[in-house]
Amino acid sequence: MKSRILFVGDLEDLPKSLERMQRQWDMAFTQSGREALKTLAKRSFEVVVADSQVSEIKSVDLFNQICKQDPKIIRVMLLDRNVQASLIQAAAPVHQCLPKPCDPELLEAKVARALSLRRILLQETLISCVSKMKSLPSPPTLFFDIVKELGSGNNKVMTRVGELIAQDIGMTAKVMHVVNSAHFGLKVEALNPVHACRMLGPTTIKALVLSSEIFSQFEQIELAGTSFEELLRHSQVVGSFARKIAVIEGADNVTTEEAFLAGILHDMGKLIFARNFPKQYAKIASLAAENEMTIWQAEQEMFGATHAEMGAYLIGLWGISDSIVEAIAFHHRPNESFDAKFGLVTAVHIANVLETELQGGSECKTSTVVESYMTELNMTDRLPIWRQACHEHQVKENVELLPT
Repeated sequence: MKSRILFVGDLEDLPKSLERMQRQWDMAFTQSGREALKTLAKRSFEVVVADSQVSEIKSVDLFNQICKQDPKIIRVMLLDRNVQASLIQAAAPVHQCLPKPCDPELLEAKVARALSLRRILLQETLISCVSKMKSLPSPPTLFFDIVKELGSGNNKVMTRVGELIAQDIGMTAKVMHVVNSAHFGLKVEALNPVHACRMLGPTTIKALVLSSEIFSQFEQIELAGTSFEELLRHSQVVGSFARKIAVIEGADNVTTEEAFLAGILHDMGKLIFARNFPKQYAKIASLAAENEMTIWQAEQEMFGATHAEMGAYLIGLWGISDSIVEAIAFHHRPNESFDAKFGLVTAVHIANVLETELQGGSECKTSTVVESYMTELNMTDRLPIWRQACHEHQVKENVELLPT
């Protein structure tokens, strides 16, 4: 069955250059945002590719409406090369930002990858598991308010974002704690949320707010073999380690901040399982121990899905970037991801293993996966460097990112 792709805007020669994809894609083209919404109301599409300068409706508003109507649609924005993609991704619920004029081969590769990821996360066993759940985390309202504000075009946008955070006493305390912690190593102390937002920038603020809003919904959850506080601590350290590894490998600012967020959220699926299936999930640790399995393998046997897939599925529905979704989905099975090169999947997977090694946890047996994966990447010589750096980072800073 062909994948259905809707293109929106004045995309010049793109339709002609994509003629060879007609065997794989069922393509439709519209000129304006309003026309696109009408087309989407009549037909279902798996992917929407829109010009950032689409007429009648702002592209950010178009993607917001598409996200509300059907969050499963893959959303791709085409940008002029002089526009900073990180700012657009901070403002709009898009999965990919690609330069315009767009290389047809690049577009084909990105769309194919996104479709493959969606099909993994929409497998029957996972959807069946989700359908039995009575309580999924609520979409983070402050996070989406900040996303909306970032897309407003206001030249004092970070001031307004700081003012939004200041209206939430709990979030203000968390943001101020983090910005003035040793983790960021800022030379000037932030005095208030507005100052903090200006210092950290949109990507980091989004990461802090999103993770804080999500974890606050699970504070009373009981977990087998650990506690909520321990899982939160583990997630914080993994986020910090993933970011450290990305920095060591020379990743750009967007990638390092995405590594931080993906690391913090990588185990969110455990909380979702524990809330919805408390009795069954209470047995996961003993099932894993009795059968010499990892936690995720025990989850697969009991539920037909793992916490990695569950967390990635929900994050994907909220419109978080595909790179973060992919890192969460494959953090235990990096060999099954789409890239045979260093990326977010690598940073989060290695960070998770190194943190567990440092704690002496049972999941250390995943080191066999690390060895084969690092060999595949031809990066076996980097592992000792990352291990040493993360160990020194933890000892020196005693990382605590999100206070409970």
